[in-house]
Amino acid sequence: MKQNGASTVYQVCPGNGEAGVSVVVNAGGQTSRDQVAPACS
Repeated sequence: MKQNGASTVYQVCPGNGEAGVSVVVNAGGQTSRDQVAPACS
């Protein structure tokens, strides 16, 4: 989990070598998913 300004980015990793998903929660409580998160294991 990383703090980036007023947004909080959660790195969600499937753990099977596939690309993870970044879930961004901004100050307004809105969430957005980034499907091009870096792969993690």
